[in-house]
Amino acid sequence: MKMKRLVLLIALMIVAHPVQATSDPQKRVVCQAAVDDGTLVAQRGILLRRIHLTTDDLYRPQELLENYGRLARILDAQGVALVLVPIPMRGPMMHMFLDPEDEFQATYDFDEAYANYQQFVEDLRSTGIMTVDALSPIVGFDWGSTEELPVMRNDYHWSPSGARIGAEAVANVIRNHPHYSSLPTMTLRTTESIGEEPRSPLLRHIEELCDTTYPLYDMLSFTTERIGVDASIDLLATDYSPVVLVGTSNSNTRFNLVGSLSEMLETEVDGIVVPGGGKFTSIETYLTSDEFHESKPTFLIWEFPLMQFYLRGAEAALMNGFRRIIPAAHAPCSIADSLAQGSTTVSGTTFDVLSIPAGVNIFGDDYYLVLEVSDRSLVEFATHFIHEGEDAQDDVQVERSTRVVNSGVFTIELSRHLKQRLERVSITVPQGTRGQISSRLCGPGL
Repeated sequence: MKMKRLVLLIALMIVAHPVQATSDPQKRVVCQAAVDDGTLVAQRGILLRRIHLTTDDLYRPQELLENYGRLARILDAQGVALVLVPIPMRGPMMHMFLDPEDEFQATYDFDEAYANYQQFVEDLRSTGIMTVDALSPIVGFDWGSTEELPVMRNDYHWSPSGARIGAEAVANVIRNHPHYSSLPTMTLRTTESIGEEPRSPLLRHIEELCDTTYPLYDMLSFTTERIGVDASIDLLATDYSPVVLVGTSNSNTRFNLVGSLSEMLETEVDGIVVPGGGKFTSIETYLTSDEFHESKPTFLIWEFPLMQFYLRGAEAALMNGFRRIIPAAHAPCSIADSLAQGSTTVSGTTFDVLSIPAGVNIFGDDYYLVLEVSDRSLVEFATHFIHEGEDAQDDVQVERSTRVVNSGVFTIELSRHLKQRLERVSITVPQGTRGQISSRLCGPGL
């Protein structure tokens, strides 16, 4: 497949449901142990798990949608336009390659899965946020005209070709924003190459179950570079990036999402990408960084996979994640600006870090806690907000991925559901935690 053809078809694309693929020149068979473990094999050797074909409704209560809107408004007040890119589940992206002879795959309801995704996109747009429909252009592409696939054969991600189509959908949304015309421009070129698809953890797991080694397939890849400059110059090595993408492994260099966006938008796109870090790690890392507060982008693209909305414990993880990143998006809160401050030497595993002065009436999600820890190994702990009255304690579990450098700064929003006055804050840390913990409570308008 030539890139010109791919780009041309992207430009001409309309929403369509392609004809079910019928030939399977790359059939792959897995052992019964892998099947019993939940592995499915679609046409062209695509591996997937049963959860990838779920048609359950997404977890999206009104409070969750409101949190997206609150984040967007805080950023907008600072001149930053938020762009959401929810990555579809694997099932709807590659439904045209499902095996009709497999009973489980044959009963998959693509129309329902497609409608669920579209409803989520519309719900996010209803909050006023620019939200990219990454699914329609992928399923609308004529995959029967190429040997390429919308998804990787061996793991959970979209393919470089699927990511390039997704990049065009993102670029189209940003091009329609009035601030796009003010971005600095540069000229870039994307070239393609052929290489082997990597041996993913999913494939290695199946190989272990089946006590065999499967051959790797070829994969089309893309590389983007600036035209007219030394190729050794880092594409992202400037002090200011007008567009920043925070994302997961769907945005890593293998898929060239950042490079494709840079070329399509004709401007520099910086990528803050944390593979395996979950939905919130990359955006929390960026929003708590000096880079964000000292040099804000015009557009902040947040890529996240919908797979995480179906995982066990998704409800608490999603809510707690927003309670960390929404306050992080505010302008920094100094000690002088804060409403209460504290400094504590770690003593034991559970201890107070902040007491609220008498007469200071604080409650609700207009307020947030800032913690700074000297022990950078502290990446997991519980925060306890103790309010007046019985059963008025709000416990928030904090977890930061070890895949990023721990800044030692944590922000946590108070609960919107407790209306009693906050009295004190304590935390529970792992045995062996040492050092100092400083805390401050910040409020509206900061």
